[in-house]
Amino acid sequence: MSTQAGTLPGVQDFLLEAFRSEYTAFRKALEGVPAELFAAEPTLGGHSPAWHALHIADWTRLFITPGLGDAPEGQTYAYLGWENSEFAQKLLGPSPAAEHDGKDAILAALDTQVAQALTTLEAADTQRFAREASARYPMGPRAVLAGLSTQLRHIAYHRGQVRQTLLQLTKERM
Repeated sequence: MSTQAGTLPGVQDFLLEAFRSEYTAFRKALEGVPAELFAAEPTLGGHSPAWHALHIADWTRLFITPGLGDAPEGQTYAYLGWENSEFAQKLLGPSPAAEHDGKDAILAALDTQVAQALTTLEAADTQRFAREASARYPMGPRAVLAGLSTQLRHIAYHRGQVRQTLLQLTKERM
């Protein structure tokens, strides 16, 4: 049931709870990685757990913290994972943390981005959750709800990648 201007009752609360849940599960997966393996890359290819944490922090900064509106001007990102694409080339630069900064510093940077994202989600005008609400992102315009749902799935995917990477790294060290 929709209300005025296509807003969906309860969607903001649902998204807030879903993001809390996904970020908590992702953080727990990262906590399970020993500090000495956190920046290690599997020999068969793939990214380190540190990279996955920074990747989610960068995408969270890109999609959620701009107030559920247009992406802010002037921000740079180092861990989007699309560094060869035209849009990412324009944004390439330092992120709040780097892959070899250590587990505690990287988790603190992730926690900061998550806290900002949750605050933004909670404080956003309900019109930002309307079906027709859209925003301009570096890769082009996108419906806000589509961007948020993509980010939820993205977090879950990388949680699985962290677990898979830990299994590979543990096996390699045996």
